[in-house]
Amino acid sequence: AARAAPRAAGAPPVASTATLSTADIGRLDWPVDGRIVFEFGRDTLRNGGVIIWNGIGIGADAGTPVKAVEAGTVAMVQRLGTYGLAVIVEHGDGYYSLYMQLRNASVQADQKVTKGQVVGTVGGENSDHGAHLYFEIRGKNQIALDPMAWLRRRG
Repeated sequence: AARAAPRAAGAPPVASTATLSTADIGRLDWPVDGRIVFEFGRDTLRNGGVIIWNGIGIGADAGTPVKAVEAGTVAMVQRLGTYGLAVIVEHGDGYYSLYMQLRNASVQADQKVTKGQVVGTVGGENSDHGAHLYFEIRGKNQIALDPMAWLRRRG
């Protein structure tokens, strides 16, 4: 049976290059200031239908700058059906932040972004919720995580 090669004596373990981890829970800055228009999880619509939100809706004026919650690399910039224009930032170790319902994007795929860098502007003004950012955090295996747990408490 083959065995893994031993690590060179004295060599440090390989450090993760991830910019987002569970240590960031409750510490991330908000991508945009605004009121919550819908929360993560199950929601009953006015017509009685049920929807499961994988993120949160943050109401803000159309055109308001949207900022990256942490450094990373832009994995994708494109329209995603009813989610509208989306910017997805990869943070390593399977973590992603998703910014959707954008009016426009100010980054492009494969671009490195810094924490707080503007990635686009709020759109979604023609949606049922009015102008808002649809924001998600995805973890390992693309599991949707409740962004409210990750963002700093306000007030």
